[in-house]
Amino acid sequence: MTTNKMLAMFIFYYFIKTGSQGVYTAAKKTAELLGKDENTVRTWKAQFEQGNGCLSVSTKGIYARDCLITMQKLKMKAIKWERENGFTQGKHNCS
Repeated sequence: MTTNKMLAMFIFYYFIKTGSQGVYTAAKKTAELLGKDENTVRTWKAQFEQGNGCLSVSTKGIYARDCLITMQKLKMKAIKWERENGFTQGKHNCS
């Protein structure tokens, strides 16, 4: 994904430097070329400028996940259900 971001920044600044295009027009043209939304391109531009020429790595899906089953009784119920209803190649699991 960072490669797409860098390519977008190269194209974006190319439009800025070679013509009298403003940020919005350059972002729109860049987005059209890459099949992205112009707001995405402007967000990447802001990240690029705030990071002094570096782009942030995507953290999509990276966050702490808590165990959904925290109560002991509920946990034991779930384990019991899994043992009674779970099958692997026609045999009960955890037996």
